[in-house]
Amino acid sequence: SLIYRLTQIDGIDDNTANKIVDNDTSLTTLNLDGDNIADVGASIIADALKVNKTITYLNLHYNNITDEGASSLAEALKVNSSLTHLNLINNDITDEGVASLAEALKVNTALKYLYLHYNEITDVGAASLAEALKVNSTLKELYLVIELNIGDAGAASLAEALKVNSSLTTLDLWNNKITDTGAASLIEALSHCNTTLTRLNINDYDENIDSHLINVINGYTNRNSNSNIPQRCVLGRDGNIIASVHGCTDESALNYDEIANYDDGSCEYPGCIDSEASNYDSDANVDDGSCEYPGCMDESAFNYDSDANVDDGSCEYPGCMDES
Repeated sequence: SLIYRLTQIDGIDDNTANKIVDNDTSLTTLNLDGDNIADVGASIIADALKVNKTITYLNLHYNNITDEGASSLAEALKVNSSLTHLNLINNDITDEGVASLAEALKVNTALKYLYLHYNEITDVGAASLAEALKVNSTLKELYLVIELNIGDAGAASLAEALKVNSSLTTLDLWNNKITDTGAASLIEALSHCNTTLTRLNINDYDENIDSHLINVINGYTNRNSNSNIPQRCVLGRDGNIIASVHGCTDESALNYDEIANYDDGSCEYPGCIDSEASNYDSDANVDDGSCEYPGCMDESAFNYDSDANVDDGSCEYPGCMDES
C-alpha cells in the first residue's frame, strides 16, 4: 500500500504516512532534508502528492534525486493542487529532469516557489523553464543559483519569457556565467514593460557584469516594487507596449526630457505667475522674476509707486505750469 511504501522512506513514520494519505489538515509541511531518498523515494512521494491535498511545502534538499526522480515529481505536479513550495536544492537533476518539471509547470496552477539551486542545469534547461514561464501564471519565485552553468543563451531565453510572463516576482540567477550580453537581454525584456518582477539577481563572485547594467536592472525592478507609480506601461511609436519613463514630454518646457515617454506633470514653464502683473502668464508655473508692474518710479513724483518696476511715464509733478 502507499502507506507502507511511505514508511520505507527515512523521515516518514507511520503517523506521518497516515496523515499524508488521509489528507490530515494538520500536516502542511513535509521536510525530508538530507534523507537520501533518491529516485525511488521521489517516486513514492510523487504518488503521494497525486492524492494528497494538504501538503503545501515539500523539502527534498540534498537527496540524490536525478532526472528519473524529477520526472516522477513532475507527473505529480500535473495533478496536484495544493503544493506551493518545492525545494529541490543540491540534487543531481540535469536539463532532462528540468524539461520534465517545465512541462508540468505549463499545466500546474498551484506551485508558487521553485528552488533548483546547485543542480546540473545549463542553457538548455533554462530554455525549457523559459517556455513554461510563457504560459504559467502562478509561479512567483524561481531560484536557479547553479554555479556557472547558465550563460548568455539561457539568460536570453528567460528574457523572452519575461516579456510575456505576468506572475514571476523573483528570478535568482546568482553565480552563473552570464556576461554583459545576457544582462542586456534581460534589460531589454524589462523595458518591454514587465511590471511584476521585483528582484532579479545576476551577480557573481567575480562581478563580471558591468555595474551600470546591474543598476539599470535594479532601476526597473525597484520601479516595479513602487506601488506609487501610477503608470508603468505605455504604447510605443512602433505599436508595442514598452516600459514607461517618467518625466516632462513637452518640448517647449524648460525641463523637457527627450527620453521620457510618460508625462508625470513635472514640466516647468517659466514666466510671471502673479495675476496682478501686466505680463501675467497663465501658462507659467515657475516664477522667473520677470513680472512687470508699470507705474511711476520717481520717488520725487506726486504719484510715486514703490511697487512699480517699469516706468510707464505716468509720474505727476504738481505745480504752476503757466510760464507767464
